[in-house]
This record gives sequence, structure tokens and C-alpha cells, in this order.
Amino acid sequence: MRTHVHFALAPLVAFSLVASSAWAQQSDDPSAIAAARSLGVEGVKLADAGNCSEAIPKLERAEVLHHAPTTLGRLGECQIALGKLVLGSEILQKVVREQLPQSAPSAFVHAKHRAKRALEEVLPRIAKLHLRVEAPPNVTPAAVRVALDGDALGAEWMDIDRPIDPGVHTLTATSEGHADASSTVTLADGERAEVTLTLTANPEPVPEPPPPVTAEPPPAPRPAEASPKPTPHPALAPASEPSNVRHTAGLVLLGASGAAFVFGGVFGLMALDTKRQLDDACGPTKACPANQQNDISALKTQSTLATIGFATAGVTLAAGGVLLLTEPSSSTASSSNRASGLCIGPTSVSWQGRF
Repeated sequence: MRTHVHFALAPLVAFSLVASSAWAQQSDDPSAIAAARSLGVEGVKLADAGNCSEAIPKLERAEVLHHAPTTLGRLGECQIALGKLVLGSEILQKVVREQLPQSAPSAFVHAKHRAKRALEEVLPRIAKLHLRVEAPPNVTPAAVRVALDGDALGAEWMDIDRPIDPGVHTLTATSEGHADASSTVTLADGERAEVTLTLTANPEPVPEPPPPVTAEPPPAPRPAEASPKPTPHPALAPASEPSNVRHTAGLVLLGASGAAFVFGGVFGLMALDTKRQLDDACGPTKACPANQQNDISALKTQSTLATIGFATAGVTLAAGGVLLLTEPSSSTASSSNRASGLCIGPTSVSWQGRF
């Protein structure tokens, strides 16, 4: 779809309109005529010297005060000299089209012929720009803004050859929700160029993916402040359970070993005494009378019990010794508080220690 955008009338012929207004409103005030003549003479001298940038303000003021073809024609020539071909040509057109009275001064007639020759030279140099704007169907012409070198343009300049000064020109078209369109064109003298500005809708913004959710580890529980434990009295402090059980078991076994040793010793002594009695009664031939059968039976029983007692004492002594000798030391203080030892006498076995 081709969208035509309304342009505002460019100020290319602004001075011509001002000059026309001044011509219609000016009077024959001698002061105005004298001031215009003075400014016009200064402006023409500056123009003849090639200083059009300073000549133009004086020539414009002179033309406002009092119209004269000599002043207006030189103003048009200076605009052309500064590159404003369209504006200068329109000023010259006004001079050429002006109807001079029969009594007009010869200078005015000469200025009209001079303007005609200058106009014939400049018209072929004016460039032409053919501009169009294309936009999506849903975009109305009122929603499009077009500018030429920063000045807003209207739709009356669309799709026609617009007279324009040669040189570099920038065109832009904008509309809300659409990407801006722009183009820069360089026109030589008398060149024609076509420029199309195409508006395209802005792409839908791609939503950014949400940041990954990182599960934060639960805060570590604050350690409960340990309440100070009461320090038991050293005499009441319980010993380490494994060490205490091991120690107690060792002592019990050692005690049982001592009791078994005493038991075996008692029956051993009884067996020895019975054996002496039998030796006396039976003699060297070992032929014991019938009345000694009870002693023989008693000797066997005593010997068996003595053997059992000594065997039991040996086993329990070995087990208790292993438990006590392999007991782990809990601390230097506890080991220093406990001293123990096994005492074996000729007729007794005992355990001595501090607890």
C-alpha cells in the first residue's frame, strides 16, 4: 500500500511572498524610498564584489522598504550564488513577470532583461526529487511523519517531481510502532532522483527467558547452645562403661581363680593325707585290707576334686589376666588412681589393688 503524506509548503518561495506583500503595501514615503535606495546601492556593491552573504540582508531590507526591480533582481542572483537555486529562481520569475509602466526608468527595464537571462541559466540547473512513502495497510497517512533535511513535508509533495537545490539531502519517515525509514540522496545540477521510504512494523519483542530458579539450600540449623553439664565429684564420676565392665569381669575371674585354687588345694591336701594313711595300712605290697575300701574311694574323690579345682583356677586366672592386661587406659589420672597386681603364695592366690 502506498501512503501519501501531507507536506507543509516549504519556504522555497517565502521571500517572493514577502516581496509581493511589500510591493502591495509600500507607499511613496520619501524616507522609505531614500532608505531603500541607500540599502540597495550598498547591497549591489557587495554583490558585485562577490560578497552575497552580506549583500542579501541589505537587499531584503531595501525591498521591504520600497520595491525596485534592480534590488529584487540582484537579490535573486545572490540567492542562486549561495546555492539556493529554487528560491533565487522564484525571485527572478517575479522580476521577469513584472509589468513595467511606459515611464519606468531604463534601469528597471535593464534589470528585467538581466533577470530573464539569469533565469534561463538557472532553471536547467534545478534538480528534481520524486518522493514516495510506503507503509502497511493499517497505517493511516496522518500517522506518518516525513521530513526533508529536518523540515516537515506534506502529502502535496508526494509522487511529483519536487524542484530542489542540488546537493546532499536526507529524508526520513517515522510512525509509532514502526521502524524509522531514512535515505540520503546527493543530487547534481539538473539531476532527477526517485526515493521510496518503506515503513515496516517493529518485530514483536522476544521475551527474555526467566532466570533459572536455583533452590537455595535451607539454612543450617543453629546449633543449640549446650548447657554446661554439672561436673560430678571425682569419687562419684562413673567410669567408662566398656572399661568398667571389662575391669570388673577381670576381677571376678581372678577372684574365682583364687577360690578354685584354694578349693583344689584343700582337696589336694586331703588326698595326700588319705594316701599316707593307705600307704601305712596297705604296706609295700599295696594289698589293702577290705576295711580300707572307703579310704580308697575317698582318695579317688579327693584327687578328682583337687584336679578340677586346680584346672578351674588355671582357666579363670588366664581369662581374668587377659581382661585386665588388655584393658584400655582411659586417662593418666584414672590409671594412676588404680594400681593392681596378682599375688600368688604357697597356699593362696590373691589380687591386690586400689580402686
